[in-house]
Amino acid sequence: MATTSLLSARLLISDSWHHYVKHWNYMMEVSLWLLLFPLLSLLVAFTVAPFSLDIATILFVVFALVDALFTTWVMVRLIRLCFAQNPAEEGRIVTNLHLGWELFVPMIWVHILTLFAVLGGSVLLFFPGLWLGVLFAFAPLLVVDSNVRGIKALAASAELVKGRWWPTFWRILAGGFFFLLLIIVSLWALSLFIGLFTGAGAIQSLLNLSVEQTAYTVESFRMETISILLNRLPEALFLPVFYLFLTKLYRILKVTR
Repeated sequence: MATTSLLSARLLISDSWHHYVKHWNYMMEVSLWLLLFPLLSLLVAFTVAPFSLDIATILFVVFALVDALFTTWVMVRLIRLCFAQNPAEEGRIVTNLHLGWELFVPMIWVHILTLFAVLGGSVLLFFPGLWLGVLFAFAPLLVVDSNVRGIKALAASAELVKGRWWPTFWRILAGGFFFLLLIIVSLWALSLFIGLFTGAGAIQSLLNLSVEQTAYTVESFRMETISILLNRLPEALFLPVFYLFLTKLYRILKVTR
């Protein structure tokens, strides 16, 4: 299949952005669930931590573990939303929370298989791991779109990319760079806005919070939770753009196979 049949990265990014702006309200109703863990952690930091830092730390770790699983639920719903064909279907996905749990286990399993495959390839050299990562990039979308699961989802993704690895790689790289640019710009804008009230450099010290603390205190715990929230906010705002990009690239690969 000729690579010219694939839309350019520029057009894919443009289409994804226009789709995101047009359906922004639906996207946010799903994506903003990613802020649940940071908000719960912030609540613990300002209510539980002053009385017992140990209990607050335990709750934080539990929340973090649950968040890793909860993020998969959000991902399933976002992918479903990207595949939606009309506002009625979008509304059904947004209001029916159970639609994210139906494919939760298959999605987790596909991620585990992909992780082991990519890590196994990376043990040899960097490029085999990267090569496998691109081949299996569309496995999560196949779980949602075609209810293909496990190894079959990885194989189906590899078949889509077969013979078009380089054009697929460059498009994913461009989409990832655009998403990263959105994150950087939004963090910069957030830093400027908060800096108006807290003073120059205050927000940057939170975002660059490191492990150089000599003692783990209530104050450092609070700073850490604030930092997590500030970093997660741009991700929640713009993650739908990247999934829209992947979905559009997936559809192009599918119809041109």
